[in-house]
This record gives sequence, C-alpha cells and structure tokens, in this order.
Amino acid sequence: MIINENPTAVIDSNSPICENDILNLTASGGTNYTWTGPNGFTSNTQNPSINPATLLATGTYFVTVEDINGCTDTANTSVVINPLSVAVASSNSPVCEGAILMLNATENTGDSYTWTGPNGFTSNIASPIIQ
Repeated sequence: MIINENPTAVIDSNSPICENDILNLTASGGTNYTWTGPNGFTSNTQNPSINPATLLATGTYFVTVEDINGCTDTANTSVVINPLSVAVASSNSPVCEGAILMLNATENTGDSYTWTGPNGFTSNIASPIIQ
C-alpha cells in the first residue's frame, strides 16, 4: 500500500494595491490550481491576475493545489484594494495683479499633495499661498 503525502499550497499576492491597478495572485506546490475569491472570482491558472482590480476584488482568496497523485491542499490570502483618491482643488481667483493667490486642495485620503503651475510653481502642501 502506498500513501502519498499531500502537497503544500503556497499562496501570495501583491496586495495591498490601489483601485484600477493589476492584482497578481501567485501559488505553488502542485500541478493543478483552482482559485476562488470575492465577487465570484474563479481561475484554474497557477498565477492569475485581475486587471483592472476594483474595490469588489477586496477579500479572501483561496487556492486548492493538486499534485500528480491527486492529493490536494488549500491555502488562502487576504487582499486589500484601496480606493482612488478624489482630489478637489479651489482658489480665491480671480485676483488682481499683485494680490495674494490662495490655493486649496482636499482629497478623501489626505495623504499627500503635489501642486504644479505656471512659471515653475510647485508645492507639496494642501493650501499654498502665492504672493
């Protein structure tokens, strides 16, 4: 009697990523792969991708690996898809020549700001003032 050892499923992803990026799922440990996941995701590819990834791709992915003997193992990984920032820019314009121009930016995540404008203007603050 021969008793075959079960394979060891190894799973990974490039999570966390931003919405609309490519989600790459990877697995090893077998010869056949069966994936399931959020939003009805299924694949029989060893290393599937979701392009573009939407917020609906957030959640737990499972892969079952099967070896040449028909033995199986299952593993899972959690995936996070971060929403895109929504930036809103405003100013006190129009202003007269010589007056102070005040810019203002807000975004839903508030992590960082990058302004560029005429005459080489740049700023990394949310509300720069141009005198």
